[in-house]
Amino acid sequence: MNTLEAKGNLFICYSPYLRCHIESIGIEPLIEGLHPKTNGKFKVYWQTPELSVAIKEYKQMSKKLKEDDVIEMGSRSLMLV
Repeated sequence: MNTLEAKGNLFICYSPYLRCHIESIGIEPLIEGLHPKTNGKFKVYWQTPELSVAIKEYKQMSKKLKEDDVIEMGSRSLMLV
């Protein structure tokens, strides 16, 4: 595999929450590092079907949590009125 092929098969993740989810299902990072300008921590994973499923699951969970927050905030504001 040459460098260009490898680059297309990598997923770089800066989100600590997504990294936690990915690793909780047993997907290990290849490397981790810090962004040179922002100093933000990142981890690099092989782009696999399992990783794609993990990312989709995380997005669904994240969307559900955001929807629940809106509903809860809406009910709180109703109680305050």
